[in-house]
Amino acid sequence: MDKFQYLKLGLSAVLIFVGIKMVIVDFYKIPVGVSLGVIAGILTVSIVASLWKASTSSSE
Repeated sequence: MDKFQYLKLGLSAVLIFVGIKMVIVDFYKIPVGVSLGVIAGILTVSIVASLWKASTSSSE
């Protein structure tokens, strides 16, 4: 878990997105595919950023 330094930040962004989606559901429905894409994108970015930071800090 120490490798994934930004995972908590990514998970909090996912929770914020889901919360906003729940609030605006009466005004605008976000398609399921878009929601899954956003969630997968956020998690992918946070994992890749964590791995990249771990690799750059270990090479120094």
